[in-house]
Amino acid sequence: MKGWGMIEDDFGGEGARMMPKEKEFFWTGHPFVDAGLVAILSVSNKEKTEDLTEGDIFKAVDFVSKLYAKDSWYRTIQGQIFPNSGVLMVNPSMKKNRSPNKITENLRKLYDEIPEANGSDNICVACGRRERLEKLDLIGKSSQIVGRHVVPLVGTGDMLNFFHSGSRKGFAVCAACLFLIQFMPVASYKLGRILTIHAYPPKYSLLLAEDAVEHARRSSLISDGRGFRRAESFLFHKVADISRELNENWKYASVSAYYFTNFNQRQEMEITFFPSYVLEFIAYAESVDSVGWRGIVRRGWRDKKGDFEELEKTTRKNEVYRRLLNGESILRYFYDATNKKVITSWRLLEYYAREVLKMDETVLGFIKEVSDRIIETIGE
Repeated sequence: MKGWGMIEDDFGGEGARMMPKEKEFFWTGHPFVDAGLVAILSVSNKEKTEDLTEGDIFKAVDFVSKLYAKDSWYRTIQGQIFPNSGVLMVNPSMKKNRSPNKITENLRKLYDEIPEANGSDNICVACGRRERLEKLDLIGKSSQIVGRHVVPLVGTGDMLNFFHSGSRKGFAVCAACLFLIQFMPVASYKLGRILTIHAYPPKYSLLLAEDAVEHARRSSLISDGRGFRRAESFLFHKVADISRELNENWKYASVSAYYFTNFNQRQEMEITFFPSYVLEFIAYAESVDSVGWRGIVRRGWRDKKGDFEELEKTTRKNEVYRRLLNGESILRYFYDATNKKVITSWRLLEYYAREVLKMDETVLGFIKEVSDRIIETIGE
């Protein structure tokens, strides 16, 4: 195979050269493709795609090949992500021959198939830059078509209703995007089903996947998301952590959570969108009144008993989270009717009313005046 024999074990020398132009990777907007790129960048300790070298790519291939050959990853990949994949050697018929070297060989073959970006009519639907891969049978014992064994949730050649194009050739994806998709599991979490997070700008994708990649590095296991069982609860927690620890304000950012399973028997997908105003509100809450914000969130669970950290990790839905994500008001959760007290600061309430509810300044002034009078009356 061209190029691979020149790579040294420490990925120096020839392996440290910049990516050939025809092999360059780009952000595409496709969640599974971009998650694979996040995994490669994270393993390489880099943030920009233009800083990747061929050595980084080869190092990432070596890293995931060793992971995927382990039984724990085999069970997850075969059962929930890439069932019967010949590329990643999870087809049960390949069990005896499954090894890091075999997986590496398949990924290298796929890398070598990456064409130069062009204006072909037969273009990749994920990146829109390169010609689609026509056949996959050159890699291991893979089916000729590009189906759900290599791209989650797109069906098989015998189930055309799962293909948006209705094509017997399978999913119209290029070798570059297909190569990146194989790295997606490393940047994902397993919260029962698989959680893949996509964000814009891309730096937030890197931050949100950081725990997953680090967990894979440390333990060689897929991350369980610190024990969380609900995707939206985990995302709210992650956004709050990043906001607090890195002083991120999430200005003009957006996040989408893809919570799916790709079982042979059935395929399921839940997509949760976090708009910028929700992300910015969480960041502001963490900066001005994190205790009050947790008090609001606690009131969103029907059974409020237990530590906040324990409640976060239950499978129960949180009404505050649900309302925020659906554009519904959470004003009533700012007030504890039982104890007759507001449970957060005026600054947080004012921000929520102005920036999330888009409340008029006159109305806000009236609310503030009434609130001050109530406080004065109680004080007397």
